[in-house]
Amino acid sequence: MKLFACIKKDIRLLTGGGIKSLLFPVVPILLVFLMFLGMGSLSEKRSYIEPFPIAVRDEDDTILTRIAVNILSELDIFSEVMDGEGETDEELCSRGCAVVLSIPEGYFYDLYYMLDTDVRIVLNSDMPTEAAIVKSALLSILDIINQNQRVYYSAGLVKYGEMSYENYCTVLDEYSDNLIYDCLSRLDYFDLDTGLESSINSSRLFFASGICSMLLMFIPLCVFRSVPEEYDLGILPRFRAAGGSHFTLLVSKFITAFSVAAIPVLLLLIILGTGEMPKTLLILFILFLVSCAFFGMLLSLVRSSARSQLLGNIIIILMLVLGGALYPYELMPEFLQSLSRFSLPYYSLQGMYLAAMGSSISDILSLLLPAICAGAVFTIITLLGVKLRRRA
Repeated sequence: MKLFACIKKDIRLLTGGGIKSLLFPVVPILLVFLMFLGMGSLSEKRSYIEPFPIAVRDEDDTILTRIAVNILSELDIFSEVMDGEGETDEELCSRGCAVVLSIPEGYFYDLYYMLDTDVRIVLNSDMPTEAAIVKSALLSILDIINQNQRVYYSAGLVKYGEMSYENYCTVLDEYSDNLIYDCLSRLDYFDLDTGLESSINSSRLFFASGICSMLLMFIPLCVFRSVPEEYDLGILPRFRAAGGSHFTLLVSKFITAFSVAAIPVLLLLIILGTGEMPKTLLILFILFLVSCAFFGMLLSLVRSSARSQLLGNIIIILMLVLGGALYPYELMPEFLQSLSRFSLPYYSLQGMYLAAMGSSISDILSLLLPAICAGAVFTIITLLGVKLRRRA
C-alpha cells in the first residue's frame, strides 16, 4: 500500500492533481504526433534524382566493353545509355546526357596486366547533381581497381619473391576474378529503390531516436525534480517515520516515470516501424534505467528544486546536441565527437541502428556496456546521497 501511496503522491506532484492528472499523459503523445507531422511523410515527400541518360563511347569495341555497357544499361538510375560514336561531347550533353564516358582502346587488356591507362569522363555542367553522382561512383570503382592492383601485386611479391611468368599469370587470374566481384558489388550504389529505402529507414531511426532520447531524459527529470521539494516540505521524513523505505520511494518514482514515458515511446516506434521491436524496446528500457539513475543522483544531491530543474534542462540540451539527436554528430569537430559517447542519445541512436540491422543481443549489450556501468554508479551515488540527506 505504501508503494501505491507513493505513486499517487508522485503523480500529484508531477501533474498538480485533479483534471491535470488525466491530461498530463496526453502531452507526450501530442508531442509525438506534432513532431511526426512536422517531419512530414517520408513516403510522400521523397526527394531523389530521377533516372537520367548517359553516353558511352566504346573505343575498345570488345566483348568485355559490350558487356560493361550492357550492365550499365540495366541499372535503374540510367534511363538510357546512348552510343556516343559519331557525336561530339557537346552534342551528347545537349541531348541531356549527364556524363559522356569514353572507354579507351585496349582498356581491359591494360586492366588485366595492371598497366596504367586513362579513362576519359566528360561531365555535363547543366546537370551538376547527376554528373556528380556518376563521377563519384566511377572514381570509387577506379580507386577499387587501383587498390586491388597494388594489393595483389604486393601479395604476389611476398608469396613468390621474384615472380616467374607462371606465377605472374596466377596473380593476374586471382586479381581479375576478385576485381570483377568487387566492382559488381558496388552496383548497389546505383540502385534507386535500395538507396531510397535506406535513406528513409535512416531518417526514421534518426527521428525516432531523437524523440525517444528526449522523452527518456525529460520525463525522469520532471519526476525526480520533486525530491528536494519533498525534503523541504518534510514529506519524505514523515514517510520514513511511517515505516517507508528509500527503496519504495525510488521504485515509485521509477514506475511513475515509466508509466508516463512508455505509451508515447511505444506509439512512436509502432508508427515509424524502426526495426525489430523487442531489441529496440530492450535498448530503450536499459537507457531509461540509466536516465532515471542519473537524474535520481543529480536531484538527490541538489538542494533546490528550481536549480535542479535548470541544471537538468542544461544537461539534456547538451546531451541532445553532443549525442547526435539534433543533427548527426559526425558533422561535429572530432573533440566533440569523442564527448558524444558520454551522452544517452548516442547509445540510443547506435543501439537502434544495430537492432534495425539484426545484430545479436550480445552485440547490443556490448555497445550499451559503458552506459550500464555508468547507470550502476549513478544508482550507488543516488542511494548514498539520499542517506546523507536523511542524516542532514
